[in-house]
Amino acid sequence: MLIRDLVEDIRDEASNGTGKPLPHDSYELIAKIMIVLRDIAGKEEWSFFLRHVSPIAQTATGRRDYPLPDDFGSNFLKGSRDGQGRVCKISDGSGEADLNYLSASKFFDTTDFTDTTTGMPGSYTIQVEGGRKRILLEPLPDSNSGSHYTIRGAYRPTFTDLVMDSWVPEELGSYLLYAVLIRIEPESLSFNRDYLMARTSLYMVEARDRDSRLVSVEGRFSGEPGWTPEFF
Repeated sequence: MLIRDLVEDIRDEASNGTGKPLPHDSYELIAKIMIVLRDIAGKEEWSFFLRHVSPIAQTATGRRDYPLPDDFGSNFLKGSRDGQGRVCKISDGSGEADLNYLSASKFFDTTDFTDTTTGMPGSYTIQVEGGRKRILLEPLPDSNSGSHYTIRGAYRPTFTDLVMDSWVPEELGSYLLYAVLIRIEPESLSFNRDYLMARTSLYMVEARDRDSRLVSVEGRFSGEPGWTPEFF
């Protein structure tokens, strides 16, 4: 959903719940939304925060570093196959290969920056420069017979510098609505109740999206005989 729609929902719900218009302007409400987003995104891993960009960069011959999106987090997501790799792929147009992540200290320690040898990059690191994140590749990319390489990846956005046309996951709509409202009206019993319900619903949505299954206190798996759906 768009931030502008969320802001209007906050205004409408506040007016209906308190009988008076909010004294906060749109910029103040967006600032509160960003605080809530950073809080929930930083505490746990949520599948609906995933953002996949293809391509996230296209190489140029002999160029090592490329800018990443403004909302790029600390790194690409961890892969699901062995838990060690990252969801960062490089393509030569006919197939893909994993880009191996190296910590910044290891990358700068093991890379010879005077070496101008080019080839298909096999590793990367993330560098922050001037407040912007960049991906650095090793070895330097060759021309790939003139077609160069493309890099794609999945990451969790930071949700900073939001504006009215910024996007947030639909799953977070009710949670963000009431999380902001209880910061404005902390004594409201109805807003606190609706916030707790929205947060519980958020966990249920996430549980359904995961590969693992919920287990009842009796030890029975969801979908098997003896499972009681009302616990889900």
